[in-house]
Amino acid sequence: VVDTYITESANRLREARQPAIDELQKRLDDITARLNGRAASEGVEAIVGINPQIADAMEGYIANASNPSYVIPQDSQIVPQLVQQRDQLLVEGDRIRSAISDIQLSAVSEATSSVIERATEPDGTTAGLGRYLTVAGLIFGGLVGTALALVIAQFSSKVLDEQVAENILRTNIVDSMPRSRAYAASPLRALTTSPPEMVETIERIGIRAEAMASSEIDQALTIAVLGTQPDSGTTTLTLALARRFAQVGYSVIVIDGDLNTRTISTLVEAEPNGGIKAVLRQTARNRPITDSVFTSTDLDKVRVLGTGSIDAHSSLRRDALGPILEAARSRAQVVLFDGGSLTGSSVSVFAARAADVVVLAVPLQSQDQRTLTEAAGLLPDDRSRVLAVVTAPGRRRVREAPLPTVDDSDDSDELADVS
Repeated sequence: VVDTYITESANRLREARQPAIDELQKRLDDITARLNGRAASEGVEAIVGINPQIADAMEGYIANASNPSYVIPQDSQIVPQLVQQRDQLLVEGDRIRSAISDIQLSAVSEATSSVIERATEPDGTTAGLGRYLTVAGLIFGGLVGTALALVIAQFSSKVLDEQVAENILRTNIVDSMPRSRAYAASPLRALTTSPPEMVETIERIGIRAEAMASSEIDQALTIAVLGTQPDSGTTTLTLALARRFAQVGYSVIVIDGDLNTRTISTLVEAEPNGGIKAVLRQTARNRPITDSVFTSTDLDKVRVLGTGSIDAHSSLRRDALGPILEAARSRAQVVLFDGGSLTGSSVSVFAARAADVVVLAVPLQSQDQRTLTEAAGLLPDDRSRVLAVVTAPGRRRVREAPLPTVDDSDDSDELADVS
């Protein structure tokens, strides 16, 4: 009887965890395709693998190997960026395989480690009945306890822990970003300083984001930094990532896509005559986008595309996102879109779909479970592109004065892009 129960329990646990295994396997297949390449088929886009690219780059050097005095250089010397991407994908693949193995083994381990008294030949009717009652009581108590825990979690307004958040988001939390006093007064300091407690976290996020970049070297890496609810710490996270990418040599443009707070535009004192409003104006008039729409920062390689003179609390139509991203991508190697809350505007939702990577800020200590569920439904279907990061809950910032406005008396044609 006990052996049958253990087998059935293990099977139920495997079935319950199969969706998580399938999701991990999907990510593993994607990594394999990015490493080795994939041919195009119906509904599947072709991928040029990293390994074939490295092999092609090394072919000419290997051809000279017949010369005894010739030393074949390391692949890391010829195509360092591809080798770095390959190594990162291999590490990520090993981690996913380990996670799949842990999930599969834990089902058997959890089933067999249950507190069950193995059946023995009873001395009498009373003893046998007592043992059956003991086993039944343990099973019933476990089921009731599990049910109560699920009910409490279902009706709780706050997320209980990282595991609950991961289940709702259907993706793993990759790291936690500790609170830094250095950024408490102004998130703009994230652009100029790197507190020791945050360096490792930002570097890890940056590396994983780079690993998801397009194989086309000349194509800009677009990262949407979004929060699961307002005040998730997206501004600090965006500026810290901008500093990280600039330090390794990339040119970076930060887009202030959070029209509700306009925090970045305010911090860098973005030019009201430029920014998103100017991009839409020049696009509507079929004029080339000028560099004057961007605002310089204290970091040479980082510029900001502010909100411009768009009216406070207005919203953008989703078709406005294309010109905005195109203007930034044509002038930078890395584009960071700070969209604030994912549920705050449709532009943030479409930015998540248009970006190569979504860095999702989850303020776990103050996270509302219903809001998290809503945000999860707006994420891209391909969860491998989502890097969830636990952040400290932020303080709501209210601008004391609105940004200066410009004369838009003759700009009726571009207002179609702003609603």
